[in-house]
Amino acid sequence: MNRKKRTLHFRSVAEVYDQVRGTDRPVVDYLGYFFSKYCPHSPPVLDLATGTARYPIAIAHSFGIPFLCVDENASMLAVGRSKAEQLRVPLTFVKSDCLRLDGILDPFRPFSFVTMFNALHHFSDIPSIAYAIRHQLHPASGRCYFYTRVGDDNVRTIWGHYFPEFVERERHYLGKSSFSLSCLTSALHKGGLIVQECIPFEVYEKHTLDELLRKVRSYHFSTFRAYAPDELEKAIAVFSNRIRCAFPETRNDPTYRITHPSPMTLVVGIPG
Repeated sequence: MNRKKRTLHFRSVAEVYDQVRGTDRPVVDYLGYFFSKYCPHSPPVLDLATGTARYPIAIAHSFGIPFLCVDENASMLAVGRSKAEQLRVPLTFVKSDCLRLDGILDPFRPFSFVTMFNALHHFSDIPSIAYAIRHQLHPASGRCYFYTRVGDDNVRTIWGHYFPEFVERERHYLGKSSFSLSCLTSALHKGGLIVQECIPFEVYEKHTLDELLRKVRSYHFSTFRAYAPDELEKAIAVFSNRIRCAFPETRNDPTYRITHPSPMTLVVGIPG
């Protein structure tokens, strides 16, 4: 997704984004405990492409970890800033292109930790974002964390299983529906980051069919913008029928909540 399309997409979904996007508690707890142990008094964690900062807010609210949140989209930042103020969590917001941070974050550098949640696939030039991150990290001890889809993560979601052509139309992950680990490792290495480990998170979510359909119409995933309006409506009809066949409880009970996997991977990198 190029910058113009990315800006328009997130401007249009900013107000409903947190209503249709979940926050995976397992990764919140994993990183929260880790940051609490290793950086209780260090500079803030840098979160890039923060959007509405839902993950930094969750970690800060539960563990008191300060975050510096950077995003280019003013509409998304406004939602995050408002929520952070309501919860009184230690977040600082900066509007900036994540690829052009020189000088902007100098008072805080170097960072011990940099995070990016559900956003790496929105950057077509992975080596460039890797280089930008490496420049912000402590050269000896810095670590970065990309919470993203790797391997068959997207295929195994409810969308990959039941939504027509979802996997075929999702091509944001270096041309694939999820990152190939070898391709992602190579792209990050070109930008000066070495993949140290990959931690799988087998997350499960629960939704009614109506909630799932709302996610589609709210463009929960930018993938849904790859469908023309008439194509999307036809795909929604097929998806609804498939869900009712796979989960017959939904036929007569609109409140029935479908339990479905939403696998993710935490890719950990260090300066190389």
